[in-house]
Amino acid sequence: SGHTHWQHVYYQTEDQGPGLEIMDMGGTVHVVSGGGGGISADVYPLANGQDDAYGFMDVALTAKEMTIYAYSHGGTSKDLVLRSTTVVPPIQRQPISELKQRGFIFEAEEEAPA
Repeated sequence: SGHTHWQHVYYQTEDQGPGLEIMDMGGTVHVVSGGGGGISADVYPLANGQDDAYGFMDVALTAKEMTIYAYSHGGTSKDLVLRSTTVVPPIQRQPISELKQRGFIFEAEEEAPA
């Protein structure tokens, strides 16, 4: 969770962007689709559209893979500018104990009986 004004796909990379920690997400992909922000934008749009200031993501799912297409705003010519394509295969389900150890799952506190 956070608040940023650029878009990016993070997958098997240490490049987490400005001011972000390097995280080991294993085979998990995460997408930041927070482009925009006007005068408070983190990245300013370029006339040719070769930036991640504004745009959209298109996700295609099959049984064998997920493909994420990241497009920019297209610049002044409004061209469809494909910034990146990320292909993600399915990952094996991990044991609950490993997910807890890595901090992805937390134990819920038991409530006292009413």
